[in-house]
Amino acid sequence: MTKRDLLLIIVSAAIALTGCARGGEDGGSVVPAAVLQIVWQMDGPINDSFYYFVAFDADQDQGADFPVPVAAGPYWGNGWGTGSITHFLQYHAGSYELYQADLDIVLREATGGFQQVTGDVTGGNAGVYTLTVTAVTPGNPDIAEVEIQFEAASTGQTTTTTATLPANSTVDAGQSPIPGIGFVTGSFSVGDQAVIALEIGATATLLGPPYEYVLPQGGSTLQATVDLSRLGQNLTNLSINFITTTELIFDPQVVNPNENVYDGLGPLGNDAIRVFNPQDFVAISNSTAFIHEEADDTTLTGPATQQEQAAVDIVDWQIVPRRLR
Repeated sequence: MTKRDLLLIIVSAAIALTGCARGGEDGGSVVPAAVLQIVWQMDGPINDSFYYFVAFDADQDQGADFPVPVAAGPYWGNGWGTGSITHFLQYHAGSYELYQADLDIVLREATGGFQQVTGDVTGGNAGVYTLTVTAVTPGNPDIAEVEIQFEAASTGQTTTTTATLPANSTVDAGQSPIPGIGFVTGSFSVGDQAVIALEIGATATLLGPPYEYVLPQGGSTLQATVDLSRLGQNLTNLSINFITTTELIFDPQVVNPNENVYDGLGPLGNDAIRVFNPQDFVAISNSTAFIHEEADDTTLTGPATQQEQAAVDIVDWQIVPRRLR
């Protein structure tokens, strides 16, 4: 019998021996309509000083972007994950917590009429917007035609759209051509440009513990059950990745991936579950994945002992959507 075959037996035994703790803001008194039961297993015992994440992308863009690990700096963001992350489940220091990710808006470059960016963007697609003024129509105010290119952090793919911005104005984030990002503009000229990065922030909004969870108690398996509605309403598509690391790194001087000990789905950690409809209520697992997660990924070859590497080396996983009422 293989380690993969043993996964559910191990989980069942853990529940029988330790019971299943129930979280949630109301202590679990309200039963969710639907949940995701999530199980993931390492190649060695869980180390409570390390970090274990299930990263969710609930923007419903049919797998156009997805969560991936941060391999190296200089910008580390939250120290572990980038791409498109709207929510994440974390296990660390003996505790499971569910978070909503936040994005930092960073104006990297600006010329001409692009003077300032404002706004507050919650979790979603990290990447870089490049705005270029292609024409200016005189008026009161002048109206700039803007080409907007977006390069997704998770895939490197670029999409291009067009929009307009008024000159010498304050554009509210709710009326902006880029959702969540407002602009303060001056006088525009053709060729004016702004480069705006959306980067996964170092902080996140705590939503509380998952609906149910099982502590590892010295074992190699983590299990938690997440109320599906806490990830969004009427979700028909999720992208998901399991990401682990021995430490959160924020030092911009660390730019060598070999100084980072981490893992994610696939040999390089970037083979996320890209399209998953939880409303189908069909379980998915490592055994049914196109690329199976195995031990000894190259991402683990950093400064850690073999035992420490094994503690974050993902070897199996399963996600089971369930109706509870």
